[in-house]
Amino acid sequence: DVEQLFDEQAGVFLADRFVKGTCPKCGAGDQYGDSCERCGAAYTPADLVDPVSTLSGTRPTVRSAPHLFVRLEPLHAFLAEWTRSSGAVDGPIANYLAGHFLGEPLRDWDVSRPAPYFGFEIPDAPGHFWYVWFDAPIGYLAATAEWCAAHGESFADWWGRERVQPTAEIHHFIGKDITYFHTLFWPAMLEATGLALPTRVHVHGFLTVNGQKMSKSRGTFLRART
Repeated sequence: DVEQLFDEQAGVFLADRFVKGTCPKCGAGDQYGDSCERCGAAYTPADLVDPVSTLSGTRPTVRSAPHLFVRLEPLHAFLAEWTRSSGAVDGPIANYLAGHFLGEPLRDWDVSRPAPYFGFEIPDAPGHFWYVWFDAPIGYLAATAEWCAAHGESFADWWGRERVQPTAEIHHFIGKDITYFHTLFWPAMLEATGLALPTRVHVHGFLTVNGQKMSKSRGTFLRART
């Protein structure tokens, strides 16, 4: 069991987007419960400073709830080497990862969330769901598998470690707020399962409106005229 924020008024645990507070790493305000958009740190909702429920606007209490974790530390040496020397990430990104995450033991990765939550419910665990950044990248594999099935291709030819397609490359184009997930969590998943690693992870900054990141959830966006 782990400590989890609980909204007494709404009667639910608060995961990720259901709670906001101050980042425990850099002190940025108005941050969600899983990661900081300012510094890129990943943490649990219980780590937030001065958390407030986005459901009721009240200050949550702390309760224990069961969660599933993936141990990342056994892959520490691999991740340090891959981010530094594979050419998959730019030098400044590799330096950022080394300075913020790989300079100390990697924390176990919390890959489950209690209801209410969007996404896929965990088999044999009613009321518990896979964390979005655990299941979402698997969609890259699923999309390839679906395409292969429709075109008579072999999935292993494209994502296998010893793939038959020698010219196949895997490129991810992401915003900087999900760097952590695509340069540490995702490569760890691929390495552990024997699948091909990304050729390149292209990390981009934010488009901003009045100095703030464009975000649908925060309402800082422009609507195109149709």
